[in-house]
Amino acid sequence: MSVLEALKGAQLELSAIPSYAGKAARLSQLTRLLAGELFGMIRVIPFGVRAFWTYRRLPLLSRTLHAGHTEVTISRGLRYAPAERTLMDVYAPATQRVHGRLLPVALFCHGGVWAHGERWHYAPMAKRLAQAGILTAVIGYSLYPQASTHQMGVEVSQALSWIQDHAGDYGGNPEKISLVGHSAGAHLAMMALLGRAKAARAQKMGKAQATSDARLPSQLIGMCGVYDIARHYAYEEGRGVASLSTMKRAVGGAAGFAAASPAVILAQAAPSQASDGQAQSSTGKLSAITAQLQGRALGQAVSQARPGLFAAPTFQKGSAADQRNTSRTNLPPAPSSPSAIAGGLSDALQSEQAKPVPDTAQQGSSLRPTRSEPASQPAIMSFSLEEASMLPPVILMHGVQDLTVPRQQSLEMAWQLHDAKVAHEQLLYKDASHADFATDWHPLPSTQAQPAHQSPDFAADLIHLLGGSPK
Repeated sequence: MSVLEALKGAQLELSAIPSYAGKAARLSQLTRLLAGELFGMIRVIPFGVRAFWTYRRLPLLSRTLHAGHTEVTISRGLRYAPAERTLMDVYAPATQRVHGRLLPVALFCHGGVWAHGERWHYAPMAKRLAQAGILTAVIGYSLYPQASTHQMGVEVSQALSWIQDHAGDYGGNPEKISLVGHSAGAHLAMMALLGRAKAARAQKMGKAQATSDARLPSQLIGMCGVYDIARHYAYEEGRGVASLSTMKRAVGGAAGFAAASPAVILAQAAPSQASDGQAQSSTGKLSAITAQLQGRALGQAVSQARPGLFAAPTFQKGSAADQRNTSRTNLPPAPSSPSAIAGGLSDALQSEQAKPVPDTAQQGSSLRPTRSEPASQPAIMSFSLEEASMLPPVILMHGVQDLTVPRQQSLEMAWQLHDAKVAHEQLLYKDASHADFATDWHPLPSTQAQPAHQSPDFAADLIHLLGGSPK
């Protein structure tokens, strides 16, 4: 969370409260919430120090390309677009580059409530992926208030074009590029992908504009992403943090919620007469790749039911401690194994499956696209089933313990992909929180005498999905 922008949001909320008593009560709540956020920032200082030194100590690729004595090298600050923050860092497994093997590529888009985040924050993750034989590019992009989420999505697409053009310069395979995003970065990656699929369909029909890049990545991997802005805003309101979050402001206010929601855009592609029995998912194409993933069994067990069965946790506005306790209480307990959750949910699933399946086109968001939208609302990108057919496979990863972005965001998006007949997979991890996907990364030991960290399940799964070697 950007503290400065959070303070601005708190000031705006307080100015709208008419009574002094109301202002005082809300100020007390906001103070406790901000104190909790600051405490959380203090807790991650050790990770920040580790990330910074990992970033600074890696040797430059140009100095070690032919030396053969280092495992991972870095090229810092490569410009991919004109804006000030549109730079990327490329982490390369130098020895494999020397041997000439084309590497799988990961283009990573960071999160940060669309308002903060630096490339070096993700050096531990990028180094570990490079150690697994994956050419990894970490991008920066313009942030709120200097840019809207629309502009951020454009920049993510520009970064994808750059790495498609230049991956070969660093030993990467331009035909095997995975677009990866975390939190807000997963949202931006999905928006960029939808735009590319639309351009790809237009190109196929001979209608593509010369300025549109219609090349698509081999897959998209979204980790803990926000895909329905209206639903997530309601969740933030329940937590009491909506005014502190920059999400509403970054998308242009409530009027921009639908236009900035990938789930809402994709819902237009669902066949008008589709039902759960009629829609034929192409997820089977991924089965050979995902069959052994740690998060697959839990993801499949939970995703059998439509969104709504597993409602997002509810909150009562109060102290930060009260909210943490309330959120934990309302979340289903984490089972000991995927089979345990499958058994524990069997009665609920049978009850849900006995009901008529809701029409997904009416369910995905409280702000569905309609023909009579007010002119003041940003136009929602039109999206058809034919355009959805251009999308590459989409893998959605989420942690059961995520209280920042609840897993229902990924579950809903998975059903929209299902109805649009897009190859997809839903992966859930019972012990993972929101931040874990960005911070719980440790390098392989440089010598056999050093102890090796046990990689969390999501890290092992991501390396597998990207085509890396677990070593």
